[in-house]
Amino acid sequence: GDEWAPLLEEIAAICRDEWQYLLPTTHHARKHLRSICERTLHFEQHFLNLYRLFLLEQLRSTEQESVRSAKWVQEQLPLADAEITATLQTLDRREDT
Repeated sequence: GDEWAPLLEEIAAICRDEWQYLLPTTHHARKHLRSICERTLHFEQHFLNLYRLFLLEQLRSTEQESVRSAKWVQEQLPLADAEITATLQTLDRREDT
């Protein structure tokens, strides 16, 4: 329901339903795909910025399950970020003491 909903709906309707996840063959459709890809990059950057803040919040939580979950996700799909790395190092030092 936010500003990104139209893009996600378009991806579902066009890429999934119309093109069935295949690369389109016509010039017009390929131009449309390029447009979707350009906007998707902005969506990904927006999402990663929000996710970064959420991950830091979870890592700094007093709820140990939140911290454990955030650490596990970061191990599986690491987000390269200096502040996250520093926060994880601080957590590791605390656990060592």
